[in-house]
Amino acid sequence: MINQILVLFTGVFAIIGLLTALHAGVQALRHGKRKNSAAELTLYVKDCEESIEGEIREYASQLSSGLCGIEADALVAVDLGSKDSTPQILARLERDISILKVYTLDEYIREILSRHTQ
Repeated sequence: MINQILVLFTGVFAIIGLLTALHAGVQALRHGKRKNSAAELTLYVKDCEESIEGEIREYASQLSSGLCGIEADALVAVDLGSKDSTPQILARLERDISILKVYTLDEYIREILSRHTQ
């Protein structure tokens, strides 16, 4: 039950990310500007060892093939403190999938802050 709820939230966050990227692209086209920043699809995950590999591979496949309708340079997975084997699965997938970047929540916050202070 909890895994199903987490999968649902992951899907919701993914949709929000896609809509945000799409909106930014439309706004850039409307105003004739192109941003130099890379687009990323970010998934927040916790304790989803049974489903995470399939989800990550599906998102990566769709992003790489352009089937989702946006161009993203990276798929980001932020682990929110999983107690199961989710972090180990993500680490293995990060080695296998070139567009996947994996962070803990603290690492991701530091990464985002460093981007905005440069």
